[in-house]
Amino acid sequence: LLSVGPETEHSRALWARYGGLPRLINHESVSDETRLAALSACDCLVLPSYGEAFGIVYLEAWAASKPVIGARSGAVSDLISDGQDGYLVQAGSAHEIAARIASWIQHPEMAFEMGRRGREKVESRFSVTHITDIVEGVYARILRQRQIRLAPYQERLHEG
Repeated sequence: LLSVGPETEHSRALWARYGGLPRLINHESVSDETRLAALSACDCLVLPSYGEAFGIVYLEAWAASKPVIGARSGAVSDLISDGQDGYLVQAGSAHEIAARIASWIQHPEMAFEMGRRGREKVESRFSVTHITDIVEGVYARILRQRQIRLAPYQERLHEG
């Protein structure tokens, strides 16, 4: 088990209790290169945090075709399609997390398929091209609305 990311009070207590177990590795912070290498090497990403505002790490895991587990809360609930490209679990439910990981161990083809769907989601909804199109669309709507509101005043400016 590899844990990467800033420690919290809760995680420090866990490491104090379980940190000596074999094959348990904790890195508080790593370079982007190391983080992406870890995502490429892992079998799945498990981030059941209830404090994620968006969770770009899920997109990074999907870009590497990995299935994900996230907490059923906030924006993460809107990002992960439960049972399709990963699983949503109750934050803090070790039993539920273990059951989901066990299902992937028992059915690796399901884990592979969820990772594949996640990658498709990233490519279709979160590519640079797609995000650029969305931002350009927002700007175009704002400019159109502004022009509509300014049109009566622009006529007066040209008359004077």
